[in-house]
Amino acid sequence: MASFSSIPHSILLTHSVLVEAPAMSVFHLLLNLDRCYLDLSTGHRKFDILNGGPLKVNSTILCEEVAGNQEVFHTYVVEQLIENQLLYYVSKPSISYVNGQRKRPIKSTTYVQFELDAIAATQTRVRATIVIQFSSGVTKFLAQLTGTRKLWQAHVREETDNLKKVVERSFRQPAGCRKPVLVNPASAGTI
Repeated sequence: MASFSSIPHSILLTHSVLVEAPAMSVFHLLLNLDRCYLDLSTGHRKFDILNGGPLKVNSTILCEEVAGNQEVFHTYVVEQLIENQLLYYVSKPSISYVNGQRKRPIKSTTYVQFELDAIAATQTRVRATIVIQFSSGVTKFLAQLTGTRKLWQAHVREETDNLKKVVERSFRQPAGCRKPVLVNPASAGTI
């Protein structure tokens, strides 16, 4: 994983929340993100794990999402997992359309990272980081003119805040997602 600060022509988006659940529960939900993805943002359209879930290194994810006037199609590959600490995946390329202009796709690379920090036995700090890398400084400048940073920062905030709600609800009651996923794996004996 590259240092985010060394990625040229990029926009860095981040948001942190304190989740009232153990890191193991948050991590388990992230590995099964296909079960809750649509619950995390009104702009989420699709999150399919092509080689079956839960996520693992080299899993491929087809993802579609919308923020404002921007529609994005990602093909992510999971590059790194550290149990109860980190999930990192990258889309090369992500294809974006602005104002429905299908004739003018914008290609970028999107990096997504969830870092988990166990604060206490039942508290976890979750930091979501998304980096959008554009093909050039000009493309980045044009994206900034169209409000890309503001749109996607609001999106990151919404999905991270809702991740907190889903995990906490699921930790108390396992049917917290549209497709239930047990985020208290210790109570089940196996994952």
